[in-house]
Amino acid sequence: MCIRDRDDPTAGLDPIVTSAISKLIDKIIRDAGTTALTITQDLTVIKLIANRVAMLHDGKIIWTGPAQQVTHSGNDYVDQFIHGRRKGSWTNCADLTTDLFPGTATDCFSGVTTR
Repeated sequence: MCIRDRDDPTAGLDPIVTSAISKLIDKIIRDAGTTALTITQDLTVIKLIANRVAMLHDGKIIWTGPAQQVTHSGNDYVDQFIHGRRKGSWTNCADLTTDLFPGTATDCFSGVTTR
């Protein structure tokens, strides 16, 4: 068995090309009879090519399961990430903004950042 590693193979591509490339990668892997490890934050890619998903947080696997269950994992961190919620167990948008841009304050409802 051969394991193929792909790190965000469709990063920066538009949705149409992402879909086409994901389907092509899936076909090549299936035809070759290999296993693939894909690292991505793109839910579209996950839905197109993954059988199983593992979600990492702080360097640890916090959830694993079938790809079709990732959108309703029951894990607060995974659900926040998958559904794009700004507040939750992972972080809230104010924490994230001040971590990335020290000296700023963010109104999480309007998305306005001020200094």
